[in-house]
Amino acid sequence: MLKFKGRKEFSIVYRLMDPDSSFIIDSYEHDFIMSDREKELIMLYGGDDIFIMDSNNSEEEWNELFLFENEEEWNNIKGLYALDEFFEFVK
Repeated sequence: MLKFKGRKEFSIVYRLMDPDSSFIIDSYEHDFIMSDREKELIMLYGGDDIFIMDSNNSEEEWNELFLFENEEEWNNIKGLYALDEFFEFVK
């Protein structure tokens, strides 16, 4: 199960076909996170393989999206989806 490390604000834009090209907007490097309108525009013009999650999504929503069975799965995937910066895995 994923648990927020803190309440740092962030947005992550994911590309389903190429998760390595995902990018992060966080409150430490930027003075904002994405607005709902900005998310809509990116998803509208970015194609079908884009989705956006952020710190406003609940832990439940994140856990529905990323179903980790065990710590080994977490360790294999956390860097690919930029999760390790914002979450920890809790059994």
